[in-house]
Amino acid sequence: MSVRTQQRRLARCVFALFTCLTALHAAPARAYEEDTHFTLTYVLCRAVGLTDGEALVVAAHDQGMDDSPGTVANGGVGGVIPNIAEEHLWHSIPQDGQAASVLARKSALWSAVLQEQSAELRLKRLGVFFHYQQDTWAHRHHPNHHATTFRAYQVPVGHALHGHQPDRVPFDPVCALRCLEDSISYARQFVRLLNRTPNPFFENYTPARGEVETNWPDRRRGAFFNQLVSDPSTPAHLLVTDLIRSQVDSYTTSIDANPNFVGRYTADEAVYERVRERFQRVCDGHRLGITVPRTRTKITTLTTSQFQGANLGSRTYTVRIYTGDRLGAGTDSNIFLSIQGASGQVGEQRLNGLISGNAFERNQTDTVILTGLQSVGEITGITVRSDDRYPASAWYLGWIEISSPGIATKRFTLNDWIESGKLTRTLR
Repeated sequence: MSVRTQQRRLARCVFALFTCLTALHAAPARAYEEDTHFTLTYVLCRAVGLTDGEALVVAAHDQGMDDSPGTVANGGVGGVIPNIAEEHLWHSIPQDGQAASVLARKSALWSAVLQEQSAELRLKRLGVFFHYQQDTWAHRHHPNHHATTFRAYQVPVGHALHGHQPDRVPFDPVCALRCLEDSISYARQFVRLLNRTPNPFFENYTPARGEVETNWPDRRRGAFFNQLVSDPSTPAHLLVTDLIRSQVDSYTTSIDANPNFVGRYTADEAVYERVRERFQRVCDGHRLGITVPRTRTKITTLTTSQFQGANLGSRTYTVRIYTGDRLGAGTDSNIFLSIQGASGQVGEQRLNGLISGNAFERNQTDTVILTGLQSVGEITGITVRSDDRYPASAWYLGWIEISSPGIATKRFTLNDWIESGKLTRTLR
């Protein structure tokens, strides 16, 4: 066995042990779960004036940021390894731990929505924005309900020490209320962007009361499971508080295994049908004319690069990567690919999360499908980069082949190591 192979195996053992310990004592930082990112997003989009089809696109891309390995905040073995770039870019976990960084990023994502010229892509960007905007409320130290004064979590740990509870509405229903009100404000601005008149139901809306119901008689009530006070002062206030209250009611509770909550009852992950049923009751009770989808539209193909710069489009690329037949040829590091063409380029795509199983192993060909990217015309070159993330992470790349409908297939051969000192290689 070569020294390189021994080093890689030792590094993998250490990494596996670290992963197991992390999985036992922490939890992935996914922020609000599908009951907010998909179901509530759909309802609020419909309530302010978007069509059923438009609301589905927005909600699916909102939730898709957590469902897609290419954009999720945590991935890798056991789903608990932080994807630091994605945490910062899409999930409101800043690199410097400062609220100002979160608000600046939120503003940049909203600007991208406003500047998008394509009607279809604008809806997708709104979904991405909503995911980040909603995460600004989940990814803060609780309880704290003020947008400009909150204490943010920081990469790479995020809220792992608090488990999943910041992701779940009963943990801080007042914060969830403020999140919904914030979302409604942006959704109304978006409707105006489409040269339509938003639903006047929310005209001149001011923040609802926003209090925890301290005398809530429900047996689930506890330090980490709370209910929101209803606010009947106006029909709009009653609707938004009814939505959050119904969301809380959809959760079950059990004893948490997280060390920070040993022996304490906390909210379990919400069940889609329970949430849908309760939201539907609220919509019917307020005569909104909204039918909440019985099944959730799921998107798993989003990538970071799609929503950076001009990468977002409708082109699909099939990428085949061959790792050479050399001792120690494989790698566990993140591998990034960018594509150059006669009429443009596609920025870096992280490939690892888009490959099932153990990627980039010796004498193995992996296939990645990259969707929703811009067309670059005839492919003229590629750039491959390793982040050299783990010890002994050198990779022996044989070749990369790229194909796309209507474009000639191109194979770029290297047959060389990508390792420390030459982590980035451009092939033409």
